[in-house]
Amino acid sequence: MRRKLRLHGMNCKNCVTHVNKTLQSLETTNLQVCVGAQSMLVNTGGTSALIQQAIDGAGHTILGID
Repeated sequence: MRRKLRLHGMNCKNCVTHVNKTLQSLETTNLQVCVGAQSMLVNTGGTSALIQQAIDGAGHTILGID
């Protein structure tokens, strides 16, 4: 399922790399990243709750999942 994640504080390449590594455990593929808008478009089999839990555990904050 394709989802748009809006993340607080994702403002550099290192943040993107960290979030990507976190989401790999959920069989997620990064389709597009917009650092300025602090968002990423991903293709994932994980539920919103699992995505939220993984991102929170990595120290990032999700502002929304669309």
